[in-house]
Amino acid sequence: MATHLHDELKTSPRIQVETKYGRITGGRAANGAAVFLEVPYALPPARFQDPQPLPDDFLYADREYTHAVQPTNDGQAQDSPFQDKVGLGEPTENALFLNIVSPPLFPSTQGFPVRVFLQFGSPHGLKSQAQYISAERSEVWVNIGYRLSAFGFLACDKPAIKGNFGFKDQWLALEWIKKNISAFGGDPENIQITGLSAGAHSVHQLLHFASHLPQGVQAPFNSAVLQSNAIVCAPRTAEELRPQFQALCRALKIDPSSSEATEQLLEVPASEITRVIESDAAGTEYGTFRGCLDGEWLPISPSPMIWQRTGDFARALREKGIKSILVGDLTEEWYLYSIAHPIKTPKDIARNLERYYPKQMVTALLSHYRSLPEDATSEASAKLFGEILSDSQVHLPTRMLVRDLHAADFPVFRYEIRWTPEQLRNKGHVTHGTDRALWAFRVPQLTESQLGIARTWLTRIMEEREAIESAGKPLRGPKDILILAENRGVEWSNDLQWDEKMRLPVAFPTETVYGLGALALDVSATSKIFSTKGRPADNPLIVHVSSFPMLHTLLPQDYVLSDSYTALMKHFWPGALTLLFPSDPNIIPSIITANQPTVAIRMPSHLVARALIAVANAPLAAPSANSSGKPSPTRAEHVLRDLDGKVSLILDGGACGVGLESTVVDGLHSDGAIRVLRPGGITVEDIERVLHEEMSDPPEVLVHRRDYRDEAIEAAPTTPGMKYRHYSPSVPVYLLYTASSPPNGVQPLEAGAFLASLRRFGTGERPVKVGILTPSDSPLGICTLPADGIEWTRFPLGRTAEPSVTAHLLFDGLLTLERQGVDLILIEEVPEEREGLAIMNRVKKAAGECRWIQFNTTDG
Repeated sequence: MATHLHDELKTSPRIQVETKYGRITGGRAANGAAVFLEVPYALPPARFQDPQPLPDDFLYADREYTHAVQPTNDGQAQDSPFQDKVGLGEPTENALFLNIVSPPLFPSTQGFPVRVFLQFGSPHGLKSQAQYISAERSEVWVNIGYRLSAFGFLACDKPAIKGNFGFKDQWLALEWIKKNISAFGGDPENIQITGLSAGAHSVHQLLHFASHLPQGVQAPFNSAVLQSNAIVCAPRTAEELRPQFQALCRALKIDPSSSEATEQLLEVPASEITRVIESDAAGTEYGTFRGCLDGEWLPISPSPMIWQRTGDFARALREKGIKSILVGDLTEEWYLYSIAHPIKTPKDIARNLERYYPKQMVTALLSHYRSLPEDATSEASAKLFGEILSDSQVHLPTRMLVRDLHAADFPVFRYEIRWTPEQLRNKGHVTHGTDRALWAFRVPQLTESQLGIARTWLTRIMEEREAIESAGKPLRGPKDILILAENRGVEWSNDLQWDEKMRLPVAFPTETVYGLGALALDVSATSKIFSTKGRPADNPLIVHVSSFPMLHTLLPQDYVLSDSYTALMKHFWPGALTLLFPSDPNIIPSIITANQPTVAIRMPSHLVARALIAVANAPLAAPSANSSGKPSPTRAEHVLRDLDGKVSLILDGGACGVGLESTVVDGLHSDGAIRVLRPGGITVEDIERVLHEEMSDPPEVLVHRRDYRDEAIEAAPTTPGMKYRHYSPSVPVYLLYTASSPPNGVQPLEAGAFLASLRRFGTGERPVKVGILTPSDSPLGICTLPADGIEWTRFPLGRTAEPSVTAHLLFDGLLTLERQGVDLILIEEVPEEREGLAIMNRVKKAAGECRWIQFNTTDG
């Protein structure tokens, strides 16, 4: 029978180490490992306040044996005594201590690798004990105690409670370990953090925090392992978490609107707080306390998932000294999650999912899974809940993390465990946490043959980690997984569930640009567009249809097409014209419209796009198939270079004919005017011509930002391309005005002098590489360019009199020059007529700076 470490140490020999804070006394486990329990890494915390580091004059003293105060109804201990999970002793809010285990060879041998384990609850739990793995692998193991539940993660905006205290505890502990672990024989330059379940979520949070460290500051660890959990979406804000604070206060008989609510909450005994959480007195949906997006622990903008999706997360981790990340799960995670909370009926599913996610995300999740009848059994209800929660907590986010890191060429690989010791399985399932004995090499729980399997598994994991760290990049594809197979062997395999779990969108050609498509009425599928692109949630999507009957299924029953819309659709559908229609929220998901009252719809003319929609027999939501903010792709190879591994399929239809996105028109205003919100493939001149041809009293055509401004629609756009910077490659872009007059007070620059000044972008070791996009007949295109210190790469955009050719080539030119490795790109203005209006709309959004240029006779 397994024993708790503190019982094992009662009669063991004493061992002492000297730290900057004085002497620490430990003991020897039965296998000889040196064990030091409850080593403080911070001052005793004040409730709902950030942790404080130990002052320089702090001196260690003996501590009482305690564990972090936490509720017992979290579901994770249902298969074992709660005491075995938390250890013995009394619960306390001062859980800021470490359990440190050094190999038996310590102190005669030093410089051992350091492994930090973040468990779900107390570091005293049986699953956290590390004397066996420390002795087997000759590693120093550290378990971190930190504040849990409401004590670690209660947050609110009014009154102000910052939240994230548990994460801040963990970070402060890691800083202590980095500075002091050498006293325990550990190598401070070889620290790996590992987390299981909620501990893995913490590891993901810590990685994100590390990626935002100030310039020159390194992370206090070098690698990370995430076991059976990761972040799937941005945490809720303090404002969004206010109802949880209010519910907790009401359950404690505190008026949450009182100015004294916080002070009263500080006076409530910890046992009473845990009682109301355990009893769900605050409400089922408020019973789980999680991280907060506060702008301090993690930035609000860019949101964590966009930061991760764009590759900035991976690049920052490299800079902060992180060498590798391992991510994995088990095949039957669902079972543990099915018993994590009391699920008796189908109605319990949504309420308990709201413990973890905002209501709108819960709605999206439920829409993708089978529906249960109201009289479904508790077993069927619990199983469905377990499947949904394990997918959203484990299977989907771990794959998303691997996908995003792999796309940035960061050293990462994924594992999957398909076998665990039979005697440790829950009801026979290879489920959440049943692999812990293998990772911890828990001798009392494993047979001799199982110890051999664990030894093989741990060795192979270490070898694969060392291989990717040595290479500095992943050595296999994102769908490749290292498995512990049912036959107990260790081998590489392919993730056959990747597409099912990821439900990745499809890239397909249209006449405008390549689109990234998903079923428009499937919230879960459409949400993958946002995660794949790193697209802000308030940027609406355009819905694509293949027929007029399909269009009418999307519109309110009482809606009647206007004469102007009828005329425009007659001439430009199918084609590069998007129209705004009233949105029926019972038909169109709010994720499509960004909660606006209108929906943007078009009918593409490209045969492949029409066929794809027809085969799906459903409308597709489809923005451009590129990472958010980047130039839109006009060739399949553009999509491949940007989104390889992030889409399930790329349909290659050759180069897009138009080359710019569709024109977006709003004709819903009471004045009857046609407002062009985004110029595109259909010119304003053509719209005006058709309206005059088809209508006796044609409406006025107004172009946004040319003929009028609407600040409300810019702040809350009804169509893409209006709010955020778009179309920007990874290098600086300059817009050169060569014909327009500069604003008052701005002096134009001589062309030759300006071009020569670009030498400053060079490194001194090589000439600066400048890409130039210009009409082939412009003065800038034919002038003699300075050669000394500058390497020019021209991409001609056709003649000035052919703006449709320029539109066709613009994005291709930006992406081609970026791929050729230029240091910056110059784009010359074109007249804002016909397609030129749309061209300049895109160029102005792509350019970081503008310059007005004049030509002298000596420039040509």
